[in-house]
This record gives sequence, structure tokens and C-alpha cells, in this order.
Amino acid sequence: MSKKVIILSSIMGVLTTVGLLAVSFFPMWWTLGSVFTVWALAIFLVHYFVYSFPEKWEELLLALWFGLSSLALMSILDFVLFRYIVAVVCGIGMGMLFHTDGKTLSVHRFKPRRRMLMMLWMFSAYALSSFVFALAMFFQGFWFWLASILLALFYGCAFMVIWRMYFAVEYKNLFLWSLLSSCMLWELIWVVHLLPYGYLVSGFFVVWVAYIIQLFLRFHLSKVGLVWKKQLPFLITNAILYILVLVFFVRWV
Repeated sequence: MSKKVIILSSIMGVLTTVGLLAVSFFPMWWTLGSVFTVWALAIFLVHYFVYSFPEKWEELLLALWFGLSSLALMSILDFVLFRYIVAVVCGIGMGMLFHTDGKTLSVHRFKPRRRMLMMLWMFSAYALSSFVFALAMFFQGFWFWLASILLALFYGCAFMVIWRMYFAVEYKNLFLWSLLSSCMLWELIWVVHLLPYGYLVSGFFVVWVAYIIQLFLRFHLSKVGLVWKKQLPFLITNAILYILVLVFFVRWV
């Protein structure tokens, strides 16, 4: 890895942390707009004119969504300590996203990066889910039905991008599976928002199920297919944990 890549990825990480902290210290609309504008411009310039791999538009899209979702998550956190933690974690995530020279990676480097990109997509989905649930909780007239549909479609689009990292297929071949995922998650989002959970907990439960859905559909789309004998213990364990967390660890209010 060249020094240029290390320096630029570090700059993007620091810029992300500083921007989130600025929004935390100065929670005004012009601060939020200014931070995101500078952020998006820096991401675009670095992605296109420094790394010179415009064909990887998925990573540019991920960087923009990750930045937007991080700002959304910061805006709904009450505890200052949590905001500091999120700012640092998001800065590390953005730095890792740009920690590449755009060249084809070897197998032992590509697999960890693929997992990292998937985690960033799921984190963005969690942040946006929590933000939507927070808006529905704070504003009685909020159009949750529309926001829930858009959120479910975001999950479906994120799934397609994730699957494309594992299969060399066109997006049109993944569209129906993505639409099916969006329909299932829209129903889940609608049900969860009716339950007496906080918005951060609601987002966590939605993204938990969403991760399992995209994982099992990814196995189904692979050449080997979904081997239930291997995945059944994983599914049962998650179901038990899901129920236990709902019953014993979530505070009902």
C-alpha cells in the first residue's frame, strides 16, 4: 500500500470525525449542510481524480450514503459520549473505505475488504432505520408509510450491491430477489414501529433480520445453494437470541 493511499485514507477518516463532532457541537442546519457539502465534495474529488477508478461507482455511492447516515445517526443521539464514540467509529470506517489504490486485490486482501464493505452498508442501513424510527416518534404527522417504503427499497438496493461483490452477475438478474427482500423488510419495519421500543433498538432489530435475509439469499444465489443442514443451527441460534433480547434485555416503555 502506497504512502499516498495511507495519507488520503487518514485525511478522509479525520475529516469524517471532525465533521461529525462539528455537527455535535454546533447542531444547526447550516452546520449540517456545510459539513455534508464539504464531505461529499471531498469524497467525489478523491474518488474520481486521485484514485482514478470511476467504474467502481458502488464504493462512491457507499461513501456518500455512509456519510449521510452517520450524520443522521449523530442527530438523534442524546448522550454526548455516544456521539463521540460514533464520530470516531465512523471516521475509522470512512478511512478503511478509502484505504485502497483502486487496483484489483488479491484473494487474501479482497475477502476482508468485501466483508468490511458489507458491514459499512449494514451500518448505514442501521443508522437510517434508527433515524426514520426517531422521526416517527418525535413528529406525529410524519409520513412513516412513505419513509418505510423508501427505507425498505434502500435495503433492497444495498443487498444488490452486496451480492454483486460475491457474484459476477448483472443487476437485472438480482432485481426480483432485491424486490422480494424489500417487501419482507417493509412489513417488518411497519410491525416494529408499532412496538414500544426506542428508535435505536427498533433499528437494531430491523437490521439484525435484514442481515440474515441478505445472507441466506446470498447463499441461495450461489452455485452451491443454501445448505439447510449447515445453516439451520445458525438460524435457530439467532432466533433464540432474538427472542431472549426481546423478552429480557429490551426495556418496554
